[in-house]
Order: sequence, then C-alpha cells, then structure tokens
Amino acid sequence: GSGVVASSAVVDKAVLDALELAKQRDRKRAGVKGQETNRQKNARKMKMGQANFSLKDDRDCVNPFVDKSTASHVQSFTGKRVDRHASVKQISTLSFTS
Repeated sequence: GSGVVASSAVVDKAVLDALELAKQRDRKRAGVKGQETNRQKNARKMKMGQANFSLKDDRDCVNPFVDKSTASHVQSFTGKRVDRHASVKQISTLSFTS
C-alpha cells in the first residue's frame, strides 16, 4: 500500500530533479542569466531544434465576426479562413450572469 506510494513519490522527485538540472545546464550553455524571458526561451529552444513556430498569417482566421465585415482590408484578405458554419466560430448564447 503506502510503500508503493512513497517510492513512486521518490521516483517522481528524482525525475523532477533531473529535469531541473537539465534545464539549468541548457540555460547555462545558452548563456541565460536570471529570469528567462519568453523570447530568450524561444531562441534557446530554436537553437536546440525543439521549437516549432507558425506565422500568424498562416494560421486559420477563426474570428466569428469577420464573415459579416464590409471593411476593405477584411474583404481583400487572401489567407486561410475557417468556414462561417464551423463550430469554432459559433458564438455561445449561454448567460453567466444569472
């Protein structure tokens, strides 16, 4: 019973400690000092080949209001746009104020 739980917690602690040491080693190699910003972290991960970035213009447009817009910059958009019937564009009618 409890012996298994304790040993599992010890293993988890060992794994977390190993990951923390690896994180510190990678940060030291990358020359990161102090608190790491998102930009620094992204640059470090990119150098190690672990980062996948997408360009904002290449992502699907899921704005539910864009289909009814008459603005010229919206009308002339040629990027990816999710169909107006897609579930991701449905606006909820749930009320959270009652």
